[in-house]
Amino acid sequence: MKSEVIIAALIAAIASVIGNIILHQSEKKKEAIEQTARETRLDMQLKEIARKLDEHNHYAERIGSVEMAIVAIKTALEAMKEDIHDLKK
Repeated sequence: MKSEVIIAALIAAIASVIGNIILHQSEKKKEAIEQTARETRLDMQLKEIARKLDEHNHYAERIGSVEMAIVAIKTALEAMKEDIHDLKK
C-alpha cells in the first residue's frame, strides 16, 4: 500500500514538472512571437520616419533652389527698373 502511494506521488510530481516545462516553453514561444511582432512594427515605423525625412529633405533642397531663383528674379527686376529709369531720362 505504501509503495502504491509513493508511486502515485512520484507520477503526480513528474506530471507536474512536465506540465510546468511545457507551459514555460509555450510562454517563451509566445514571448518570442510578440517580440518579433514588436520589432517588425518598430522597423516599419523607422522606415516610415526615414521616408518622411527624405521627403522633407527634398522639399528643403527645392526651397533652397526656389530662394536662389527669387534672388535672381529680384536682381533682374532691379536691372530692368534701372533700364526703364535710364530710358525715361
